[in-house]
Amino acid sequence: MSNTSQKKIELIECIRGIAALAVVLCHTRYYVKDLPSGYIAEALFYPGAMGVDIFFIISGFIITHTTINSPGGTNSALSFITKRIIRVWPSYTLATLAFLIILYNGFSFFSTSENIKSFIKSIFFLPVDVSNSPFYFGMPFGIAWTLIFEFYFYSIFAISLLFGRFRYLALASWITVSLILIPLYRNNFSFDAFNQAASIKYPYISVMTSPMVWEFIAGIIIALIYHSTIRIKSTVVLYNIVFLSFGLALWAFSSGLSWNHGPANWGWPLIILFLSLIFLIKEVDIKTPAALVWMGKISFSLYLTHMIVLTITQRLMTSLGSSFYNSWSHIVIATTLSITFAALWYYHIETPSSKLMQKFLWKISDRLSHTPK
Repeated sequence: MSNTSQKKIELIECIRGIAALAVVLCHTRYYVKDLPSGYIAEALFYPGAMGVDIFFIISGFIITHTTINSPGGTNSALSFITKRIIRVWPSYTLATLAFLIILYNGFSFFSTSENIKSFIKSIFFLPVDVSNSPFYFGMPFGIAWTLIFEFYFYSIFAISLLFGRFRYLALASWITVSLILIPLYRNNFSFDAFNQAASIKYPYISVMTSPMVWEFIAGIIIALIYHSTIRIKSTVVLYNIVFLSFGLALWAFSSGLSWNHGPANWGWPLIILFLSLIFLIKEVDIKTPAALVWMGKISFSLYLTHMIVLTITQRLMTSLGSSFYNSWSHIVIATTLSITFAALWYYHIETPSSKLMQKFLWKISDRLSHTPK
């Protein structure tokens, strides 16, 4: 990747970092909900949950961007899914364990077979309780619901890579079946993620047919536009489009028109805004603040571990007294500690655990390749 191309992608890393921080702030708003000024935190921080929708759009973009020159086939598909497993699974599993141990003051969560079963399902990205559709799925580590969608999409994208240069046709065929034909057959086709019925007997079908998947698809389409010859050469026009898109998004969020997850809510303004930024970075080299690039670098760790930190700080602030607990200072301290802990987790847990798993998989691959036939 050229230096110019790398700088352009760094802007997307900045956006991912901001999205992760927005999710943290969204979860800290509960600390002041009972204060007279609690409505301010609700108005400012609740929309931070849209960071998840941004993650999904960016994921669709990045997986397409990084495989655009891949020939496809078995090796490409295996390489793609293996890299995603190495990147996500070790850190996520360790974070889930840490959260449950801290939340339950030890290993008491694992004292029942039902809880053990839910833990095993969760670390393999399977919904635990379909009655929590269209989101959450009863995961013991609450934020894990987003990773169910992420890994579902990684899986179908990996399968599409098996079809080589026909990968997008294969993917489009599957999306037509899962997101259009099945919902039409069930009489609940919609872009509104909350319109999905929660009475599906088979949990994973609720993931496959969820309108949330359209946000990944939007990211793919935007990546294909980025790599196409489609462009807007006038920087004046581009900056106006970006500002208009930003204004549209602010209006949609502040007016209540867009109020929660999914393409029919937060998704559509974010897709328009992200597309406008992609057109802009095709023509303009935008300087990215090093701090935000770094925030993007640790964004997965920040998203994974912030609930661990918020649980600990809640207990700490409670022990210090009411002047500390349920206050704006609580939000500041919890957010600061979340970023600090995420950095430590990234450098000392996420990166090393990914490297260990990579070595482990290499050894297995090497042994299999030398097994006599």
